[in-house]
Amino acid sequence: MKKLTLIFLLFLLSACSDQVFKQPGEAKAKISHITLKEVKKALADKEVKLSKGDMVSQFELKNLNQAAFHSVNKDQIYIYEFPSSDDRVKGYKQIKEQTQLIDIAHFPIYLEQKNVLVIYMKYPPKSNELENKIRDALKSI
Repeated sequence: MKKLTLIFLLFLLSACSDQVFKQPGEAKAKISHITLKEVKKALADKEVKLSKGDMVSQFELKNLNQAAFHSVNKDQIYIYEFPSSDDRVKGYKQIKEQTQLIDIAHFPIYLEQKNVLVIYMKYPPKSNELENKIRDALKSI
């Protein structure tokens, strides 16, 4: 009987541990959704300098919060904010379909974090410094 009570208490504590000191809706919003603004701030925190760019039509998705940028080295960076992680997966597939027949001089690197997709158009043979900064920025959110 003591073992059963102990197991039940451990189960209860582990189920409740994530919700301690958080408002009911706050934990879910923080975990499940990242905004475009948060991505730009995280990139700036990692000293990735971006200027506004133009969205190439093959990389554009309708009815979505998205933005195009250029790095200091003129690499293209596309950032997409999806409503959910599942939508991000669908959007990734859609972009792959839209771009499979175009000849691109850059090498697209797809970086995903929760509901966000970042496409870094890297022109070989550049170093991985900017790619690593983008990865670190996404992990920090």
